[in-house]
Amino acid sequence: AFLRPNYHELVVESLPVETQIESMFERSCIEDTNDLPNGSIAQIRWIKPIEKRRADQRYAHAILSMNDRVTANKLILNQVIVGGKVLRVRKNKPDPRRCAKCNVFGHIAEQCKAEHDSCARCTGRHRMSICIATSDQMQCANCKVKGHGAASCECPFFLCKLKDKAQWEPERGYELFVTPDPETW
Repeated sequence: AFLRPNYHELVVESLPVETQIESMFERSCIEDTNDLPNGSIAQIRWIKPIEKRRADQRYAHAILSMNDRVTANKLILNQVIVGGKVLRVRKNKPDPRRCAKCNVFGHIAEQCKAEHDSCARCTGRHRMSICIATSDQMQCANCKVKGHGAASCECPFFLCKLKDKAQWEPERGYELFVTPDPETW
């Protein structure tokens, strides 16, 4: 069995793409600039892989994995300074997993057993990247309703899955990570 470290993940918004987040030196600079304890940042990673960025992209979001809740909450409340820029930070609340191949919730494409791709935009047997359906031809692969695709945050099926996730992860409803301090409740 593999045990995953218990990090407290934050989303750092609009981080300049030239930031060397892989560097221990950069991590140390972020800790120093923001008066964080040494080693409080376990890791930093880009949300979208570098190779999938647009050529002219200047900013991207990153995940900041913190070793403790109190320090994570400090950044949520005070924002973070990186390279002289003040950036918004929020608790990472990932959406329910949805397969990029069949669009069913609960697994990822790597684990998918579906024989064919199902377009998230029109439910056709093709990848969404080659879909030519117009906006009036959109149909959800999950709820089967016309007018939105499977990736829509307004899909009733998605909203139901989000509600289910909130029941299993009650801390999801809080802006901060819960600590003994009543201000975090």
